[in-house]
Order: sequence, then structure tokens, then C-alpha cells
Amino acid sequence: MASLPPSTRFDATYEGDTSTMNPARCDVRTWIGASKVALSAPIDDVVLALSELISNAIEAAPGCIYRVRISVEADRLGLNVTNNGTVVLPESTQWSPEYDLASSGRGLAIVAAVSDSVETFTEDGATSVVAWFLQAAPE
Repeated sequence: MASLPPSTRFDATYEGDTSTMNPARCDVRTWIGASKVALSAPIDDVVLALSELISNAIEAAPGCIYRVRISVEADRLGLNVTNNGTVVLPESTQWSPEYDLASSGRGLAIVAAVSDSVETFTEDGATSVVAWFLQAAPE
């Protein structure tokens, strides 16, 4: 379980099993609340993106640890999920399933829909997906 300091970074690892999804979601929701980051998107969108990214990480590398990191920059929050798989991710134009009734294949499309931008990369035997969320403009 992660410690939840009021800082500009969150970094935690979880076992690559679906039973860790809810603890990860709770940790991130709690950390964002404690950090006082004001986002332009609802926190539920960040948690939904996290769920999809964790699901993809577990599916790509079952049983392997995955890492959740959050970084807060001047105007945005980055939600990064990394696993030890080296799955070749499809181009962003192919993030929707080929068939409307497909049982899988919507995760990255959902993440792209609820976030402001998405980046993917594979490096040193690990695959990372970063969903970016803009911070709310000051009032």
C-alpha cells in the first residue's frame, strides 16, 4: 500500500492481479484529495482512466507487478501506469474495437476520451501509458 504524502508525486507498486485494482483506485483518489490538486476533469474520470490502464497492464503481463505514478506539473496532472510487458500498443487511431460488440479493446479509447491527452512508450522491457489531465484555471 502506498503512503499518501501531500506532495507533487505519487508512486506505488501493486501485484498484477485484479484484486489490487480497488486499493490502487482508493490510494489515487485519496492522494489527489490530499494534494489539493484542482483538475478541470472530475476525479471520477481520473479514477476511470486508472481502472482502464490497470486492467490493460494486468492483461498484458498477468501476475507481474505494475506501477502507478502521478506527477503534478504547472498546469497538468500525469497519471502513469507501467507494467513489465512489452506489448506493442496500437496507434491511437486504432484504440477502438473493430466491432461494436467486441468484448474487449475499449480501454485506451476510454482513457483518451476522459483525459486531455495520452502518451504511450516502451522502454527497458516495460510499457507505460500516461494520461494527462489539465488543472483547473484559477478563479
